[in-house]
Amino acid sequence: MKRDLTQGSVTGNLVATAIPIMLGSMAQMLYELVDMAWVGQLSASSVAAVTIFTTIYFMTFVLNNIVGNSSVSLISQSFGSKDHERTERVVEQTLVFKALLAVVASVITLPLLPYLLRLFTDDAVVLNEALAYGQLRIIMLPVMFSSLTVATALRCVGDSKRAMQIMFVSAGLNVVLDPLLIFEQVPLLGIPGMGLGIFGAALATEISAALAFIFGAWILFSGKSQVQPKLHGLLRLDWEIDWQLLKIGLPLSLESLLRSVGDVLVLRLVSGFGTIALAAMGIVQRLVGFLFVPLNGLMSGGSTIVGQNLGAQDVGRAEQTAKAAAWLGLGSMTALSLLVVLLQTQIFRLFTADPAVIDMGRSALIALLPMLVIAGFTLGLAAALAGAGYNMPFLVSGIVARWVVQIPFLLVTVKLLHLPFIYAAFSFTVSELAGSCIIVAAYLRGRWRTWRVIKSEPAAEPATA
Repeated sequence: MKRDLTQGSVTGNLVATAIPIMLGSMAQMLYELVDMAWVGQLSASSVAAVTIFTTIYFMTFVLNNIVGNSSVSLISQSFGSKDHERTERVVEQTLVFKALLAVVASVITLPLLPYLLRLFTDDAVVLNEALAYGQLRIIMLPVMFSSLTVATALRCVGDSKRAMQIMFVSAGLNVVLDPLLIFEQVPLLGIPGMGLGIFGAALATEISAALAFIFGAWILFSGKSQVQPKLHGLLRLDWEIDWQLLKIGLPLSLESLLRSVGDVLVLRLVSGFGTIALAAMGIVQRLVGFLFVPLNGLMSGGSTIVGQNLGAQDVGRAEQTAKAAAWLGLGSMTALSLLVVLLQTQIFRLFTADPAVIDMGRSALIALLPMLVIAGFTLGLAAALAGAGYNMPFLVSGIVARWVVQIPFLLVTVKLLHLPFIYAAFSFTVSELAGSCIIVAAYLRGRWRTWRVIKSEPAAEPATA
């Protein structure tokens, strides 16, 4: 049954929209954890290689985010205003524009990859494995960007179940292909594999992304969802829409770029603690990513509902949605953090038997957990800003969190005072607290209430807030 996100229970709509997103994201993150576990069976150097490449890889997603973030508000507000023709045009332009930007990212990043990797380590084994893993991932960026686009488009028109199915397809294929492509003999099953090592992990990811994109594109272009973009719409650029995609997404994308560059510096400082620290941080990052799944679902679902309700000129329902997302985020992150504290040792043993990596990873994880609780509440409120397309606060928040707080904190604790590794991990919690203050202040200021990315009648404040 199709759900009208501008009618009915606010909390019910949020849960119904967020849960499929959470389940899809959980499937994807479970794959990421399984992938790291398989890679961990190769060596600590392999884990370190994936860790440093992933930091560089996320920098390329700045170009994805320019269009991807703005498409959320454009698609959801257009759909909420019942303008299906414009909704379809925005989907078409998002697909073609992001694919072009992905080609640009691949062309720029591929020749620079060896030099970027050397910023983190001089270990020849780690460098060679990072290159073996990373070159294919960079070449296939257009496919990865496109697979994300079709899932986002479905979610923004209220079809989060099919978006979930796309992520299930991708994650399921990854889980099956990973051991078959990595090992000469598949662990547990004992059947022959391809023995491609760390390159096999990259190949499994890209095959899965390609098939997920084909599945999602079939749903969209065959008219099985609530909108049906046209293939011929991919053959031209609509500069009015493309300019909006750039303009709306630029603040978030600049924030993403600055955050990614900051992450490079952070990981560079962490690398001073050695390969063991890099391996531990890589595992922790995957775990934290998995723990963020409920938040991603709440913010993604919340921003879709906010966008549709703002498109329908119902500010009151948009505000109720953001508040519900904030409290649900706070509760879920508190519960998950307590569970992780109880099971931390068992969790790390799933990824490595190296006691040094386990000890260092446990200390980092404990230092990072308060960040999850803070983010739980903040990202719920941030759904109001994202759904409105009011993205400037995200840029300010990112600059303050990473460059005003975290980098100076690390330079003082790690470089100047030579404090232990746990302080590097704790810097993420400190920066999250600073950035969250900016987002909460922007929400309370309320400019998002009258901010629109589509032409419509002026927004009116509700009679009762």
